Amino acid sequence: MIDDYYLEAGLITLSRVGEHHWNGGHFGAAVIAAYYFSHEQQLGQAAGAALARQLDRMIAGHNDLFLPHDRAGKGMGDVTSIIAALDDNIVELHAIGHNVIFASLALKALRQRPELATPATIAGLVALVRQFYDHGPGRPFYGWPDILAVRVEPADDVPAYTDEATIALSALAAFSAIENVYPFLHQGIVGHLLTHAHALIELARLGYGELAAKGHDAHRLYVKLSRNQPDEGEPIPKHNNVCSVPLEADYWKRDLEGSRQWLVGHVFKYTYSFYDLVRHVDSESDRQRYQAQLAYVLTEK
Repeated sequence: MIDDYYLEAGLITLSRVGEHHWNGGHFGAAVIAAYYFSHEQQLGQAAGAALARQLDRMIAGHNDLFLPHDRAGKGMGDVTSIIAALDDNIVELHAIGHNVIFASLALKALRQRPELATPATIAGLVALVRQFYDHGPGRPFYGWPDILAVRVEPADDVPAYTDEATIALSALAAFSAIENVYPFLHQGIVGHLLTHAHALIELARLGYGELAAKGHDAHRLYVKLSRNQPDEGEPIPKHNNVCSVPLEADYWKRDLEGSRQWLVGHVFKYTYSFYDLVRHVDSESDRQRYQAQLAYVLTEK
């Protein structure tokens, strides 16, 4: 397990990127996700220490994003303004769910550390969520002449989301059904099927069930949009053997930074969401198949 210093570091970054472009929020979200992954999966000391070293390297490479806020008004901010901002855009799919993903992680961290809810932090998080108002479903979704016109139809075989398990199993099935994954942008399309679904689940767990339910159809639309494969470039090569998994120290002892900086933090976020969602899978063969897909999606070409 790792120290809750990382919760504060992640919140700082998420609340600062509203001043710039939401894409920088990936790194703050990654730090919060890694913290919760280590605690909820009860990582051993060696695995937790190795994971923390990866995070420290990532933070050091983005010091400008992790500069602290003024602590004036400590713990005086009101998270209802974040909820209100999210309520305005959760119904539609924006930037493959990042409005929900970032807000959910921030709200979870603030629930655990309410003293971090300074006015500056809350204002920054609201500004971040509001950035998504002007963003469409995201990219690259292939084979749709007019993405904004696409709706989920009964023939699409995307189940209605009635409970946590339904959301988790639908997301994992869609995630694993994508046979060939293409580098970078397509990796995001595939991986965020998990993190968007997980964010909706987490919102409900935090007590915002009605808000989360408003976002169900946006994720169901995401599932439909993700089914078309790219028609250009080369997919990531597949490797038959997974040497270690993120629950083991050896996984985090490798150099995971690569040329894309921990896949812009997705190494941590996909892992966190995956292991929470996969708890709903009873079949061991399915669990192994999903695990193999996670390893594939986290591969850097």
